[in-house]
Formats: sequence, C-alpha cells, structure tokens
Amino acid sequence: MEFNELDKVEEEYGIGKGSGDWFNFKDGLNKIRIVTLFEVFAQHWDNTIKKSIACVGKENGCVYCNDMSLEEKKRKPRPQWIGWVIDRTDGELKLLKTGYSVIKQVSELANSDDYKFGKDGLPLYDITVKKSGEGLQTEYSVIADRKDSKLTDIEKEKIESLKHPLQIIVAMKEKSEKGERKEGEIPNAPVFNEESGEITDEEIQGI
Repeated sequence: MEFNELDKVEEEYGIGKGSGDWFNFKDGLNKIRIVTLFEVFAQHWDNTIKKSIACVGKENGCVYCNDMSLEEKKRKPRPQWIGWVIDRTDGELKLLKTGYSVIKQVSELANSDDYKFGKDGLPLYDITVKKSGEGLQTEYSVIADRKDSKLTDIEKEKIESLKHPLQIIVAMKEKSEKGERKEGEIPNAPVFNEESGEITDEEIQGI
C-alpha cells in the first residue's frame, strides 16, 4: 500500500470518517525509520483468549466472520498494517504491526508539501512516535525529523534481504486457515496480544 493511498483502505473498511523481532511501541518516544511499504490485513479480537487473530476472509471460511452467535461488530474484522522499520534504539530491523491512528499520521506526512516521501514511496527521514495512555485510552503522535538522513550501506543490504510484508500476511492467513477454534483457541494461528500490543518471537518463527 502506498502511504498516499490510504483513502482506498478507509473506504473499504469504513474507517477515518468520524529479520527477527517485532517492534512494540513503548510509553514515551519511539524513534524509527520506515524502510518498506506497509500492507494492510484484517484481524479479529478474541476476547476469550485476549488475542487478535488474522482474518482469512468470510468467503474463505473465517470462523469469526461466519459465527452468527457473535454480535455483528465482533464478526467484522478491523484493519491492521504491517511493514519493516529500523528501531533506532538498537539499530535492528523489526516488523511493526500497527493500527489506523499511526498509519493515518504517516499518510498525512506523505501527502504534505513539507515532508514528501521519496520516489520509492518511503520517507527520507526518521520519525518519532510518541505513545501515551493505556488500553482504549492509548494515543499515538507521529513526529517527523526536521532533516533527511540517508540509510547506511549496511542497512540497505539488510533491507534487500527482507521478506515482503505481503509474504508475511500470506503466511499468517495460511496459519489461520489451518487452525480450528476449539474452546476459545485457534491452534497454529498467528496471534497478537491486544492489551500489551506485543508479539512473541515464537509467533513469527517459520514465517
């Protein structure tokens, strides 16, 4: 997804109207460099197991989309975005899964005259994401660096070997399709802790 094409995703999902490790936003300032485009996928929140599950699509037999015992709003998946970033704290490449709030602000930077992105659709500078609040009251503010900064040759080399975010999403959906919900669990499905926003290393092994 091009960051300046967010309006297409907004329309599809009805929103906006009113390496190795995963990157998790910590309270306070989080400095990162976006190094790939972000791709959107849908997920469901399972309150029984307190985790989010990748949606494979109602037409593909998603157990959540087709569970008529659930309220309509719980059957409807919500969009999340996934892509690679450099964590400026340790310089490591990490996967970031984030929601609409952060992506909307990044999109605004991409469409602004002062902070336009490069020809590859990526920012030419680092950004800082400020996280504050807890739970449903969590807020994110995206701040662009004042100066552009070039990626190092080592960083460029590592980026070239990264798996495309779409490959990771496909792997997630494949795991979800293999899983069967039983007593509140979906074995083999990629899962995310909605409350902590964290993903364990074990959950991305084999992707």
